[in-house]
Amino acid sequence: MKLSACEVRPLVEKGTAVLTSPPHWIPSDLATDAPLLGNGDLGAVIGGDGAKQIFYLGKNDFWTQAHLAQTPQQRAQRLLNQEGRRSGTRIVAAGWLAVEIPQLKGCDYYCEQDPYLGEVRGRYRSAEAAAQYTSFICAEQNTLVVEVENTNYKLLNSKGEKNDEYGTFSFTFTNKPLTSFTVEKVWNSAPSETEDWAVNVQLYRTTDPEDMATDDAHKAKDGLVTLTKADGWKHTFTRLDQYDASGN
Repeated sequence: MKLSACEVRPLVEKGTAVLTSPPHWIPSDLATDAPLLGNGDLGAVIGGDGAKQIFYLGKNDFWTQAHLAQTPQQRAQRLLNQEGRRSGTRIVAAGWLAVEIPQLKGCDYYCEQDPYLGEVRGRYRSAEAAAQYTSFICAEQNTLVVEVENTNYKLLNSKGEKNDEYGTFSFTFTNKPLTSFTVEKVWNSAPSETEDWAVNVQLYRTTDPEDMATDDAHKAKDGLVTLTKADGWKHTFTRLDQYDASGN
């Protein structure tokens, strides 16, 4: 029996795991209760919470085999003390990536592990901030992608740190404050046939009040909308950069 992609998706999505509390068994030599990512060669286990999320990275050819150097007595003792660990062979973490957003300390924890898209989505909210993580490992190359979206209008102060066999280095996320803008078409003594009319509105951006240029260079991204009676002749442009690259 052949199934189309549309038929497969709802079946696979039934396996989506939902986590509502941060993982506890991480790092671990055995099974973990943390969200997982991988492409068959590179894998990641996601620990921490929204305030500090840590991606522990492992690779299929980066193993440890402790039992090969153990005496029979040591091996017997290990088997008695470490239930479930038969040979001592396991993938070890080759490095980690940590992302910190201090404003999310004490935040709510909600995470989905989506087997169909092969990604993990986390939504975190505290009294001060809110953010969404979308993470995946590319199918055709060993690249971890982490997208962090500010889902609140408050500015986030974020930083990251990466550690691997080459050492540790830090980096900073630059977050832009956002704003919104609402437009409304008001009719004055309009004829009744406005029921079927539509009005196109194009949003332009400039920092000069005297500059009314309407060329393509001044068009706002996703700034073209159509107003109709069905939507009350209104539209709100959201997630607009509050300032330009110069801070104006």
